[in-house]
Amino acid sequence: MVFIISSSHLNDRVKKTKTMSKDYCVILAGGTGRRLWPASSKAVPKQFVDVFGIGSTLLQLTYERFARFIEPDHIYVSTYVDYIDIVEEQLPNIPRRHILAEPVRLGTAPAVAWANIHIIYKEPDARVIVTPADQYILRQDVFEQNMSHALDFVAK
Repeated sequence: MVFIISSSHLNDRVKKTKTMSKDYCVILAGGTGRRLWPASSKAVPKQFVDVFGIGSTLLQLTYERFARFIEPDHIYVSTYVDYIDIVEEQLPNIPRRHILAEPVRLGTAPAVAWANIHIIYKEPDARVIVTPADQYILRQDVFEQNMSHALDFVAK
């Protein structure tokens, strides 16, 4: 499941004068991965595991997938505080300020709301894609096309 959120509507004049992208991504990576035991554990949940044996974890695959069409500086990772070190290890180029560490697991809705507050503070007209870290997408070209259409839709 992927959520796409627009914090406000843009008028045509603003679209023409702004050159920087208003597209952002929040990767949800705070789960415990209980359903994939024993490959996944509370200490290292499935999003941090190379599930397919291809040299990349689910988190890394998700980050790379979105970095193809969203500026890397516009990608955030929402995770549990105990997983900060793992995120930093697996995504060494992501700025620390883009790792949103939840002190308590409250579920998806609070994580999405908190991430959007961070993004809206930076860019009030942001178009935000929220995605779990544990999806595997086979057709990257089709996925990018669908995400592009969705982002255009929320802008309108």
